Amino acid sequence: MADLFLPSVATIQDRRDETPDTRTYRLRFRDAAEHERFQFIPGQFLELSGFGLGEAPFCFASSPTRKQSHEGTVRQVGQLTDRLHLRGDL
Repeated sequence: MADLFLPSVATIQDRRDETPDTRTYRLRFRDAAEHERFQFIPGQFLELSGFGLGEAPFCFASSPTRKQSHEGTVRQVGQLTDRLHLRGDL
């Protein structure tokens, strides 16, 4: 069993503007096998982190039954989210 406390690397597959300061990002794990194994239930959250920027929790914005990708909606409110919105990566 994989260690749940070790970070997983994902890439942004797509992004959709919701409002001027809010975007929904579609994420996919770099490791395809990990992407298939990953599961979540409503109420759980993901922790996004950027090297040197810190980390922050975000809610999933996609259904746990969708295995193709996982989505999270992010509002631009600080250093980590500024970088994500301006550059599109962490």
